[in-house]
Amino acid sequence: MLFLCKKFPPRAEFTAWAGVFKKLQFLDTDRIIGRKIKIIAMLKFSEELLLLALDENSGTLRTMPEKLFGLVLAGAVLCELAFAKRIGATEDCVFVSDPAPMGDFVCDDALSALSSMGGKASTADALSEISLRSDSYIASILNALVSRGVLAKHGERLLWIFDRERYTLSSDSDLRAVKQRISRIVRNPDSVPSGHDVILVSLMDSAGLADSVFSPDEIKKFSPRIRAVAKMDLIARSLSETIARLHRAVINAIARI
Repeated sequence: MLFLCKKFPPRAEFTAWAGVFKKLQFLDTDRIIGRKIKIIAMLKFSEELLLLALDENSGTLRTMPEKLFGLVLAGAVLCELAFAKRIGATEDCVFVSDPAPMGDFVCDDALSALSSMGGKASTADALSEISLRSDSYIASILNALVSRGVLAKHGERLLWIFDRERYTLSSDSDLRAVKQRISRIVRNPDSVPSGHDVILVSLMDSAGLADSVFSPDEIKKFSPRIRAVAKMDLIARSLSETIARLHRAVINAIARI
């Protein structure tokens, strides 16, 4: 959702509030150009993950191990539920803390799946159960990105029989913004990433999508930094113990696959 402000507060006042909003993870304040302020809600983890997985040349998702990507996508959804305070976590399990729907098909379906498991499950079992729905989740997320104008969908007929859908970026600003954030964090060892970006980098690394941002030589060079960011303490990033626990459990569970 996009809001354009015609009357602007003094620069110092806006800068202060922008810092507050960014720390709270509400907005992507990197998209501020001069005095023309665009306030844009940040993409979800699952949306950013799919953008990184999209092959811009073919317009389809890259070929990846299906089970692995399904588990990473499930991890992204669990993190979204934790940020929305719908689930809690211990070191080895997740549980439903608030079953109220969020009005989002993917999150609500995942929450329903956890509830059907008795409202509590090991992190590995939760990831496995939610990953079974990855195909429908991918379709829903892509459609959401199309409806928001991030992607454009095109139909393509193969051999006059089979229809295949291709997706192109309506504007590359969203994907570029995601890649620039990751690149800036990884290239600068003194940078302090937000909790949101720590989780995104860890999901990217787990899914093997670093090559969507970096060249093979850069991956070799920056691999230690990518791993270090992925393992950063989220408590130090001002996020709750619940999200920190869930993040550790998700990454550990995926790594054991």
